Amino acid sequence: MAPSASFSFGAPTASSSTSTPLNNHDRPHQPPLKESRTFITDTYTIWASLQRIVQQNNADQDDVYGPGGAPVPTPDQVQYYGRVSRLYREAIVQQLPLIQSDTDYTPAGKHKALAHFAAMHGVLALAEILFFPSDGVGEGLVAEELLDWVNTIDPAPSNDEGAELLALASPWDSDDFVPYLSRCVLRGHLSSAAALLSLVESQHPDETLQHLAKHLSTLVASYPRSTAFRTESAFVVALRQWRTQTLAPLKPQVDSLLSSSSDDWGSSLAPLVALVSSAASDPSSSSSSSAAESAIAALGPEDWRESLAAHCLWASPTTLRRADLPPLVDALTRTQPVDASLPAERAHAALLRGDVPGVLKALTGAHAWAAAHLGDLLAHLHLPAFDPPALTGAGEDDDALGLREAFLLDWGDRCTADPGLWRVSCEYWAACGTQGREKVRALAVALPLEVEGEGAQQGAGARAGAGAAGAGDGMDVEGEGEGEGEGVGAEKENAAPKKKRASRQVDELLAVLAALDLTDEFTATCEAYAAKLVDKRRFGEAVAYAVRAADGRRIAEIADRILDEYIEKGQDAFIAHVDSIPTSLLRPPSSAPPSPSSPSDLPALSPSAALAPYTARLTFLARYRDFFALYASGAHLEAAQLLVLLLTSGVAPKRFWAVMLLDSVPLLEATPPLLDSDAIYELLRVTEDLLGPPDVFGALDLLARLGGGGGGTDGAAKQMQVVRAALARGLAACACLE
Repeated sequence: MAPSASFSFGAPTASSSTSTPLNNHDRPHQPPLKESRTFITDTYTIWASLQRIVQQNNADQDDVYGPGGAPVPTPDQVQYYGRVSRLYREAIVQQLPLIQSDTDYTPAGKHKALAHFAAMHGVLALAEILFFPSDGVGEGLVAEELLDWVNTIDPAPSNDEGAELLALASPWDSDDFVPYLSRCVLRGHLSSAAALLSLVESQHPDETLQHLAKHLSTLVASYPRSTAFRTESAFVVALRQWRTQTLAPLKPQVDSLLSSSSDDWGSSLAPLVALVSSAASDPSSSSSSSAAESAIAALGPEDWRESLAAHCLWASPTTLRRADLPPLVDALTRTQPVDASLPAERAHAALLRGDVPGVLKALTGAHAWAAAHLGDLLAHLHLPAFDPPALTGAGEDDDALGLREAFLLDWGDRCTADPGLWRVSCEYWAACGTQGREKVRALAVALPLEVEGEGAQQGAGARAGAGAAGAGDGMDVEGEGEGEGEGVGAEKENAAPKKKRASRQVDELLAVLAALDLTDEFTATCEAYAAKLVDKRRFGEAVAYAVRAADGRRIAEIADRILDEYIEKGQDAFIAHVDSIPTSLLRPPSSAPPSPSSPSDLPALSPSAALAPYTARLTFLARYRDFFALYASGAHLEAAQLLVLLLTSGVAPKRFWAVMLLDSVPLLEATPPLLDSDAIYELLRVTEDLLGPPDVFGALDLLARLGGGGGGTDGAAKQMQVVRAALARGLAACACLE
């Protein structure tokens, strides 16, 4: 239920972080943002939280009311939207001291920035009064709230003016005295008005004017205000008593004193007396309303909003409700037109008339942030202005934008003026149907996938990156960490933050693509980024993105490249690269790695059934790394058994057999023997299979490259003879023991 159900809402119009995501020539031109990045991201967080709450609420209502949910929001929901609006306003207020202290602003620029935020604050504050009342219903009196709003957006009269008048020996002689007094009465600063009148009462030389000021001071000071009463009825009773017990007895005396005063100053009080006297009549009568309007006009309010404030206080304090505002504002603006050059003022008038499209149209451009976020809030009230275009006749195209979506899309476009806000743009676009999805898709294609540095990374940082890679559905993905390992070719420490930023940017983009079910773009992004990581020899991260893309060939390539690192740079480089691969991909959490001494089959990691043949390569890397760990820790028996298991289970790639057999030589020559004759016979069988011509898998070629050896294939063959000799001696030792 809209807080003001009788408002006549118009139909919607037709569709009217720090990395650089887009090159200047790829990004559509947008004017510079008037808001800081901090403000935009802070309010984006509020907006995103609101969307999640609304989605959950809609789902709950669908369960209760069926598809489409409840036709109107509940009072609790309206109150919640009001709290969101207040959070927006608090974010605005937090910007003001930052602008004041920012030395980069010129005096004129600072004034303009402060005015910009103040205008948006005022629009949101008025929207809260009219559409998001504190009780969630909005059926009560609204006069004092509007009066307070007017005094907030345009404080008047100023305290400095009052101080200057009080400093004078005879302030009533100043040309500013009566206008200042009148504005105090118009604006509801009644204690200040009473104080000025008391000053005249005690110090003015004219006795007639003293009495006149005394009576006026009594009337003004005793005038009831609704804010002083807990209930509406109590306020109505108090105002009735004021009319009968205070105004009625004093009015004849005031009129008499006014008519008997020969002083021009006394005559100037006549409109003020008329205004106060107008409160004596029945507020529902047309004559009373006409008298009040005439009295207000005679006091010369500065603009239509000040006239509205005076009307709230003196003409209809006990009757003015939200439904009464559209005709009242129309009447006021006929005599005091809205300043068309001020977008915020046009928005104020449209809000008071209930013209929601007019509000957003007035705000867009000058206050685009307010247009998008206020439009989003108002849309959740189920106002007719936000009905789908097909229901309003605005368009038959499924891609036609509703009123809310049009302004969110516009705000997302404007955020592209700051390259660091690309993710924020995506989130706003994502709420805008097909057109928004197309914009996200275009950004995904244009986003340069930057990769900083190269080298292995290991430890919790890289594992966290892959954990995020497996999630793919949240916006809090951090990407890979800096890592701890330092294999051959590791990056300098100061390159780590750049790596993290680059990966975070990609992960954020992937999260957006996943949320929008842009599967093709998601896969293409993963594939492209994995390829760039491979080029930089950041194999652990590359595996994570290859798995997300279901790119089995890339996984196999990475596994081979890591084995090549062992051949070319040694054991330390191999271990560092393996440790940079996320544990969740090397060792599935659902199954713990078997004991090295167990002859059971090795587990094969299967992120998906289609990837199983490729991810088995990752399993081998993990277990071969275990072999080195066991050997280094002195667990030579377990290391030997694991090596035999890897060679005989089919997990180890055949091109790597020769290297592994050479690694087994120290274990074969241990005393007493670590392997039994059955195991040695298995190794002999593997050796013979390997040496049988031709060398289809290139095992000897790979062995020839080990450690930068220059002996070629002949040197590799000689090394295999060393392996054969070690196997023979091991077999002889076993025979002796038997």
